[in-house]
Amino acid sequence: MRHACTVAPTMAQVRPGQRESVVVANPGRQYSYETALAAQEGGLLRAFATGVYLGGDDLPARAVRAAMRLPGGSRALRRATTRIAARLDPERVVSYPLLPILARAARRLSWGHEAERWALRRCDARIACWLTRQAQPPAIVNGFELGALATFRAAKELGAITVLDVPAAHEYAAAAQGEDPREDPYTPRVLAERELADYLVAPSSFVLDCLADNGVPEERLVKIPYGSEPPAEVAPRDSGDIFRALFVGTIGRRKGVDVLLEAWRKLALPRSELVVVGGATPSNAALLQDRPASCRWVGIVTRRELPDLFRQCDVFVFPTRAEGSALVVYQAMGEGRVVVTTPAAGSVVTDGADGLLIPVDDPDALAEQLLRLYEQPELRRELGARARETILTRYTWAHYRTRVRALYAAILEGRDPALAAREAVQ
Repeated sequence: MRHACTVAPTMAQVRPGQRESVVVANPGRQYSYETALAAQEGGLLRAFATGVYLGGDDLPARAVRAAMRLPGGSRALRRATTRIAARLDPERVVSYPLLPILARAARRLSWGHEAERWALRRCDARIACWLTRQAQPPAIVNGFELGALATFRAAKELGAITVLDVPAAHEYAAAAQGEDPREDPYTPRVLAERELADYLVAPSSFVLDCLADNGVPEERLVKIPYGSEPPAEVAPRDSGDIFRALFVGTIGRRKGVDVLLEAWRKLALPRSELVVVGGATPSNAALLQDRPASCRWVGIVTRRELPDLFRQCDVFVFPTRAEGSALVVYQAMGEGRVVVTTPAAGSVVTDGADGLLIPVDDPDALAEQLLRLYEQPELRRELGARARETILTRYTWAHYRTRVRALYAAILEGRDPALAAREAVQ
């Protein structure tokens, strides 16, 4: 199979080596920088193929960084700074920046998420083209859901082992929004990528269950939770004597915003505030039109602004109906805040030990736990401290990279990668 190569990559000379046997290929996801860094730390990274790599020194990266420094620079550009991974060797980065930049511009012209998905598909095709031109095929190609189909087809032709990162429970998420996944236009691509993957890496048992329920054999599944980079010290709460609950996520039913608002209305707690952070489409924004006076909608904030919001809250609440494993929950726990969420969050919360779990679609249970935390400040502090300890001891990004390195080593050595990843952090 041949792939059209009409867009040249921005790339430094990628240096082959005897141990450099892993290509991490991802057009878009932020945490893939950590995946590539894991391979690099293990001496295994052949190349990290991506869209815009803002850590590089090529013209598009310099132009975007310069734009971010201008007065009035967009929030989207400021959020993009989270993609910079200074420790990655820029000589091992292959980037196709034009496509994502065009897609971001198109989205600002109200062409919606389809523009970004188009960029993912085109960037995937370019990475596949680059892969077929390598003189020494990699042993492992690690791709990411919705951006790996062409890359995996090329990898299979080269005899590489394919590892698919699956960040979300696709079928469960569709059901949570009242949709039939068979009618989702992205389902054929999702299923085709799964079929081409030798191993599928999921961040949570929730995603593993979704994959198993939809026909993926257990022997191809590997669980590797995500991570967080908690601050060296937890900042003291500075919100005075007001009880403050915080939600961060895209506004909509899938995230359980309707459940949260119903619970908050029932409580009507004196001297309390619910802070809702996240963007919304016009239809989903309707969920917040009749919100109580004690609910404040902040809108979209940058990741740099989130720590201040955590410092001002007593509890992080996330009553989602379907997630892969929301990074913001790891961050809240790392900040020492007690989390109230559902099993569908795919979180690392252990109910009653370092956080609280409630059933999906149960505003009464959510209201009960919020009232409990409202009335028991010491319980809030105790669970928050335990949550932080959970992250520090098992779920930092360093732990994530350790598990990914164990995965690659086990594959290359013919061992069980699921067992290796599970035993990598004790």
